[in-house]
Amino acid sequence: MSDSDSLESYERPPLPAIHDAVQNLDVDGVRRELAAGANVDVLDEEGYTPLYYACKATSIAKAIREEKVRERDAIVAALLRAGANVEGRPSTYSFTPLLGAVWDRRGPPSDVVAQLIAAGADVEASDNYFHVLYVAAQHGRGDTVSRLLAAGADPHRRSSNDHALTALHGATLTCNSHAYPPLLRAGAALPELDRRDAYLDKIAATPGGFPAYEREHRRRLAAVFANKFPMLPVEVISHIVLLWGHCGDYLYSDTAPPAPAPPAPAPPAESLPARRRKRGITRVM
Repeated sequence: MSDSDSLESYERPPLPAIHDAVQNLDVDGVRRELAAGANVDVLDEEGYTPLYYACKATSIAKAIREEKVRERDAIVAALLRAGANVEGRPSTYSFTPLLGAVWDRRGPPSDVVAQLIAAGADVEASDNYFHVLYVAAQHGRGDTVSRLLAAGADPHRRSSNDHALTALHGATLTCNSHAYPPLLRAGAALPELDRRDAYLDKIAATPGGFPAYEREHRRRLAAVFANKFPMLPVEVISHIVLLWGHCGDYLYSDTAPPAPAPPAPAPPAESLPARRRKRGITRVM
């Protein structure tokens, strides 16, 4: 038999049942396998665990992944409760479950990254070239980048390839603008001039950098809403804007907002007889 014949006749071995259930996002199937004593860290032929496949945002068919967001979250939770290894991978050149999970920019929101961080996943893990925050900055959601930073990921760390790039520089290579604000808020340095868009140019041109830009954005939004709600104290409006307005997260116009309108004068006090006449009360003689 020729080599080509042997290659054509080769069939991949069937996946362990728990792997099959994970890839179909079959929550009940995963729970049945775990209850029956399945090895939670059993490897497939490439050396990956069920947790890795459940976490990797691109390992499951797109239609299934987007339709079964809560099922995916539930499977990750079940595997973690069963003691799955949060760092399991075939080699140091491979992705950990967290490295796979942060590739979530194109998918719906999920709790997978938060669950892995809560379970103690290493937020500084690397495949020997790119670390978790760098991958998230290029391919992750803005809230994923924020979660990693809140868990202690280093915004100044550089990639381990020949270019030694920061996470913010990496984000500009894929135009992932949702990653810019959390990185800037964490103190990341601006990338080189040729990697900046209009938003990053505006940050660079603002004396005081991103913190000053964020404050000015908040002030401008507060001024706009102060005109619409003159009865609310400016301090209250400013606090609402801080919680709601994503201040500093996008490019705003240089046009100055209108000054808040002065409060309307109070109506003149009515005399007691006038108030009585309005209410239909006749004067007592």
